[in-house]
Amino acid sequence: MRAARASNDTRAEPKTFAVTTEARRLEVVTLFHLTTRSSWHAALEAGEYRPPSLSTEGFVHLSTAAQWLRTANRFYRGVPDLVRLAIDETALESPLVFEAPAHPVVPGVSAVTEPAGAGEELFPHLYGPLPTKAVTAVFDLVLGPDGLFVDEDGLEHASSR
Repeated sequence: MRAARASNDTRAEPKTFAVTTEARRLEVVTLFHLTTRSSWHAALEAGEYRPPSLSTEGFVHLSTAAQWLRTANRFYRGVPDLVRLAIDETALESPLVFEAPAHPVVPGVSAVTEPAGAGEELFPHLYGPLPTKAVTAVFDLVLGPDGLFVDEDGLEHASSR
């Protein structure tokens, strides 16, 4: 059963808002996580995905549909063989919290990939492993001619789980 992290949790950032089951019941959202194909295949063998951030920061970094592309271009440039995991939020077993970014935007530094106000948006963090059964699709990340990842949603870019 998923429970929201209490806002008075000492690990929470000052700008943390708990996601309650009641508030989100009618709004099912597909979330995304970026990883390498080899890490995803290892997760399939284990039945769950445990990225290094789960040990170092206590959560799995996720993104919304509006955030994943900026995340890819900000943190994963030059990383080969990346995939985007589409995640059914209702299949998560650990607390999901929308919080201020773990790596805040520095104004003017990421102007190409960060829209105005990006530092104020909240990102989904999963406080436990990602069960592979929650992943509904796996997409290859595609590089554009300028070296930035591009949004090319479509079945022709989907990989098999």
